[in-house]
Amino acid sequence: MTRKVLVVEDNELLVRVYDSVFKSLGCRTVHAGTVSDALRVLVDERPDLVIMDINLPDGSGVQATRDIRSHEEFSQTPIIAVTTRAGASNEQAMREAGCTAFIAKPIQVSTFAELVQRYLGAAPG
Repeated sequence: MTRKVLVVEDNELLVRVYDSVFKSLGCRTVHAGTVSDALRVLVDERPDLVIMDINLPDGSGVQATRDIRSHEEFSQTPIIAVTTRAGASNEQAMREAGCTAFIAKPIQVSTFAELVQRYLGAAPG
């Protein structure tokens, strides 16, 4: 079964990078560029993993993660937070919101791919 990944990112260059990584891992991607689109796509597509940018045009990925976690059916879906604002306090806020893991931009493709594989292997479905 092909795994599906929701990429919540408003930077088109990064979306292409993520698509390339996921394609190499045999995954299908779906996209959202805003918090409101993320929630709609999540419900419509039911991904196995979510990549969540923290700074989005219409709000925070932290709040989007809280909203995702409020849906019982997505309480165990892995969410990897990706942000340019690395730091202990930001990581703590993301984890408290329900992010499963955290990675700082700019991402290193090999490290990112390893992290993704770890969580896709543990994802329900």
